[in-house]
Amino acid sequence: MSKPKVIVTIAPTGGMANKKENPNSPTQPQEIADDVYRCYNAGASVVAMHARRASDDEATCDPLVYGRMNELIRSKCDIVLNNSTGGGINGDTVHRSATDCGRSTSTSASRAWKRRAPRCALSMRRRYQHGELATNVKPMERMVRIVRELGFEPATPTEARRIMGLRPLR
Repeated sequence: MSKPKVIVTIAPTGGMANKKENPNSPTQPQEIADDVYRCYNAGASVVAMHARRASDDEATCDPLVYGRMNELIRSKCDIVLNNSTGGGINGDTVHRSATDCGRSTSTSASRAWKRRAPRCALSMRRRYQHGELATNVKPMERMVRIVRELGFEPATPTEARRIMGLRPLR
């Protein structure tokens, strides 16, 4: 009998984390794509992304930044992309409405995966353990280990799309 599937989500940047607090915070498209790929290999099936301006690492809704992140990530793996416009207390996110910003999953799908998925986000912590700055990969590996210890199995991106009612990736 197969184990129940759990959608594991990585939010590599979050809305408020910054390099001043933790230099391991990925803020630019290539850094984010590389980090997402490492977390995908560790067991993540969904990524909730926040974009940052190149000039100051503050939150942005710039569709070109989201497009670049999506392109870089999609060239590496089939993880489910969720472009988030939430979070951030500075930057142009505060000055634009969410309708100006791109999204890759529907609102109902986003609500569905939030109910069923543990989430790992560097914005939620600065340290992995005493004396060690956090990265996204180590907590992701820990989360996947715990999911398995609890008798579940991380969903693949294909399984996550099916669970969330999203169309298959072409």
